[in-house]
Amino acid sequence: MDDFDVPSRWETFRQWVKATQPKSEWLTVAKLKARSPVEATACNAETITKTYNEWEALLRELGISDSDGRIKADQAHRVIVVDEKGFSQRADNLSKGVISNSLKNKASTMTSTATWEHITCTSWLPLAPLPSKVVLPCGIVVPTKGTNDTMKQIWPEACIEGNSGGSSTSSIFCLFLLKCLIEPMRKVEEKEILLIMDSGGGAYMHLSWQFLSLCETHRIRPYMLRGYLTRALCALDQEPHACMARLWSAFKGKWKNNLNMYQALQAIREITQESLTEQRAAAGWARACQVWVLATSKYCQNCSIPNENFEKGTYEVHRDGKRSGWKSASEVEVPEGDTSFSREAVTDLLAELRSRTKKQKTSDSAALPPSKEPESGAAAASGKEPSAEVNESDQEWDLNTCDGCVRYLASLFAKERRERVRPVADFFVREHLQPQVRKSMPLYKIMSAELKKVGGLKNTQARTKWLEAWEENRKCRFVRPSKELHLSQRDEALLLSVLDGGVANLQKWTQAPASWWDDSRQIRISGLKDCMHYIKRLEGFPIKLQMVTAVWEEVALDDLLVLSEASDNCLKLTFDPVIDTMTTRLHFGGGIRKGRVLRTMTRPTLMGIIQAREVDSVLREPEIMADGWVVGGGLGLQSPLLVDKIQESEYLKALAAVPPSKGKVRAIDHTSGYLFQPLDDAARSASSAKGTWKVHYILLSEAGGGVPLWAAEKGVLKAIIDWYTAAHKEWVRRQTVSG
Repeated sequence: MDDFDVPSRWETFRQWVKATQPKSEWLTVAKLKARSPVEATACNAETITKTYNEWEALLRELGISDSDGRIKADQAHRVIVVDEKGFSQRADNLSKGVISNSLKNKASTMTSTATWEHITCTSWLPLAPLPSKVVLPCGIVVPTKGTNDTMKQIWPEACIEGNSGGSSTSSIFCLFLLKCLIEPMRKVEEKEILLIMDSGGGAYMHLSWQFLSLCETHRIRPYMLRGYLTRALCALDQEPHACMARLWSAFKGKWKNNLNMYQALQAIREITQESLTEQRAAAGWARACQVWVLATSKYCQNCSIPNENFEKGTYEVHRDGKRSGWKSASEVEVPEGDTSFSREAVTDLLAELRSRTKKQKTSDSAALPPSKEPESGAAAASGKEPSAEVNESDQEWDLNTCDGCVRYLASLFAKERRERVRPVADFFVREHLQPQVRKSMPLYKIMSAELKKVGGLKNTQARTKWLEAWEENRKCRFVRPSKELHLSQRDEALLLSVLDGGVANLQKWTQAPASWWDDSRQIRISGLKDCMHYIKRLEGFPIKLQMVTAVWEEVALDDLLVLSEASDNCLKLTFDPVIDTMTTRLHFGGGIRKGRVLRTMTRPTLMGIIQAREVDSVLREPEIMADGWVVGGGLGLQSPLLVDKIQESEYLKALAAVPPSKGKVRAIDHTSGYLFQPLDDAARSASSAKGTWKVHYILLSEAGGGVPLWAAEKGVLKAIIDWYTAAHKEWVRRQTVSG
């Protein structure tokens, strides 16, 4: 056992070193850090293959790669990887362990010390260069509590934030996500983005509700790498970060200990520019993907290089879809000769036996087009890739599902016509075939019978005739209004009636006792008195109704109407921080009962959590009531408060069902309005006379786009208070100018 006495052997070895070697070569043990079993076993072929398969599925789902797994050249820039790189002023990057005695005092700790000497760079690396030569800027965290002009002069294109530790935080990372990725990317790309990232360490620094909200709002699909896989699969952690480490080490070696933060910042800017070039980016992605391309993939899913290890046999075993090379069953060859029975006798006997059994109902077979012939032996031996038509013919559709029927009908038409065919086929299946389904008559039988009536849609003339006929049938149900709106007198009367009900609700809410509201509190708005905030949850609405009231002294009704007006060139557009543009789409009504269809575009609010929105509303112009109150309000065009009451008008239903403009997110303004209550005789005397008015601003609005309810409600309150504050400030300015 003495041979395995490790401590004594180690001591003997130390004594030999001291006796035979100079002191500079002696060894010391300095808190050797062992890797945990989880860390040592996490990065293996199984976990990497699983991650790779998940990437492959995401790329197909997002339309970045085709069905063969090959990334589309014009979509590759939608794949982004993000990672942080730390820059320290230490002269080396040695980990504690068994080291030379001469380096004992230079060994760094495993976790960087939070000093002013540390700077963190957050880099964003797309799989391919962005269109129009757009560049994603870096996010920089400097080890100070704030930033100054010198930092911006050194690195003007970067987003620089301060943190005393010099490291990133959840809030800083969300800010970088907005400024460095979302804003520049949305200038050139509207489709969903795949963002590959790590979790931000054991504390999951990258994962926060702000991050998830930004991703949901701006259509970003985050993919977080499993623990300890960043070094193997993160493209930035390959050549780009390795280059940064080399250049930074060489730079520090020249400066020794005389390097200040501003010099370091300037050097880091040049280092990142050198490290994030197209060539090094490509090298990073190649290393991250080529090693783990499966044998069933013809191409590397990241760099599109043909896979040298592709195995066609394995691919055929694992791929989905119909198989080629099917052959009909062969018949048994019976030798001719004398037998103890004749063919005729057996045939007659079987016919007699079968006639005794109960006859079963025969079902109609689907009138499918004849399948294509399998590849001939010569074609298969030539090694040529099958054509696109052959690959398409390998598809199978389940005609007992609505989706399968729709896909099959679309496949009968030329590719350039399928976008036109799909909505018609969907209407045909769901509105005509599906209602006929019974237990004894499943969907596929009904589909077969319908196809037989039109000859299986086997020729162009039959398909065109069927498409045109069912397009006309569909138009009876789905009406697409023209861009120029035209309401009939009946529709105008219906809208005005619905608006009367909306105005009645506004009046009821303003006159409700304090006990009716769920909560009320006093707030302060500069220049106004007796400001109160009321909240009420209404049944059937996910968001709360909010009302803010304030007493406005020495103001004329004409001024209040100008400040609250919502129109194409209204004064509100110049001072309200929430409103961007307003467009009147249609005027209707007459006399004192006038209305408008208005489209409003808002600006981002609540620190960017709620982005710009499109709001379609039906407004009623302000009207002076018999009791002296002035009431004006509207309903959202998609709000249940309006939609439920216009079901008798096909045109209005179609108008409410029109989707938002391309690339826009729709908000629903269920109910909103201003109500002005005169509090003294001066206010009641004339619209131009100055008096005291109590202003009620009511808003029941749904932000849409997956914004959390708490954020949407805070956004509503902020919009109301912002109007009060900005409107009063504008009123004071106008009074000063006129005076």
